[in-house]
Amino acid sequence: MVQAHGSLKRLALHNVDLDTLPPKFDHDNLDDFLVALALGEVTAGHVARALHETVAPPPPVVAPPPRAPRHGKDAVTIEGVGNLLTSLARCCQPLPGDAIAGYITRGKGVSIHRADCASYARLRVRDAARAIDVEWGRARGQDYDVDVLVKGYDRKWLHKDVTTVIAAANVHMIAANARVDSSSGLATMNFALRVTDYEQLSMLLGRLSGVANVIEARRLA
Repeated sequence: MVQAHGSLKRLALHNVDLDTLPPKFDHDNLDDFLVALALGEVTAGHVARALHETVAPPPPVVAPPPRAPRHGKDAVTIEGVGNLLTSLARCCQPLPGDAIAGYITRGKGVSIHRADCASYARLRVRDAARAIDVEWGRARGQDYDVDVLVKGYDRKWLHKDVTTVIAAANVHMIAANARVDSSSGLATMNFALRVTDYEQLSMLLGRLSGVANVIEARRLA
């Protein structure tokens, strides 16, 4: 639990009501959320994004360029029930192509998790009656957010080469953060990306792994 509080402190956000966080990650109370954070089921990156969404001032009203919705009513098919609101779980960020499972939340419809999600396993143990079968629907032209980690030995233009590969794969970059450990020369790059499905992500990760000096490119969560 101390480790979880330490992770929250490192996010350097103030005046935030931590009790607002558990519902965002399908946990009923703060203690369960902190346990999930300590176990790595919820990452500091996921928390940072959720906190910034909570405290960030509303953006100016600007007409966005037309694009497909993140997911629509046909993106997920729920077996055995009528139409229900669905949302993609932040803890595991499922993509079309992943095996998925559903969990009926309180007041938020059905939360869609990857079938191997540790948080989903904990929820199912707590109340198996709220776990339901779901599958990807036939909707097309939709996109999904995913966090990606790239590590490599630092060199000139490494970050530029990595971002060029992302752009060439027609993947939209939402956010990026990079740092270099001067003692080891290891560069760590975190990206929040928007992809169409698991196949596109897998292709991108393969290309990133082939960039000179990159030693690891993987999906987070």
